Amino acid sequence: METINIDHLSSSVDKEKYVEKCIQEKGLDIHFEYSSDFRNAKTLRDFIEIIFVKFKVSPKYIARFILATDEMNNNAIEYWSLSHENNYLRVNIAREWKNLSIVIEVEDSWNWRSAKTAEQMEEYRNERMNEDFRHHTSIRGRGLFLIIIKIVDELYFRNTQNGWLIVGFKKDLLSI
Repeated sequence: METINIDHLSSSVDKEKYVEKCIQEKGLDIHFEYSSDFRNAKTLRDFIEIIFVKFKVSPKYIARFILATDEMNNNAIEYWSLSHENNYLRVNIAREWKNLSIVIEVEDSWNWRSAKTAEQMEEYRNERMNEDFRHHTSIRGRGLFLIIIKIVDELYFRNTQNGWLIVGFKKDLLSI
């Protein structure tokens, strides 16, 4: 497992080389540590794109994984972490021939006033998924469930030992 603190990366760093050195025969396990700041979102999106290009994932799924990861990261920054506390993004890809088993998780610091436990998020998901979104007029509060649930096989929530929230997803697919 490789851990990269993106707060300390220079803009000239070769992200592709970073990713290449983390890829193993059986897959990849990479963790990104970063300040809870929207300015880090672009760097995370870049890394996600590079990772999935290296694993020969179709462009359609690359775009979807960028979108899903961005939504989880933005929620962690906006709702669950105080400014400049550390958040974590973990990408694990297990490869067996052309089959890829993908797990992406975002862990926040759980210090913001709106922070929820995994159990509260499950309740919230159940409430939101029972709503009729065709008539939903708000542009906020729909992304995590409406976007991600249509892209992945499983969306899950876990509490960490120190009480932080992990939002993750799993997806199995074939590389091209």
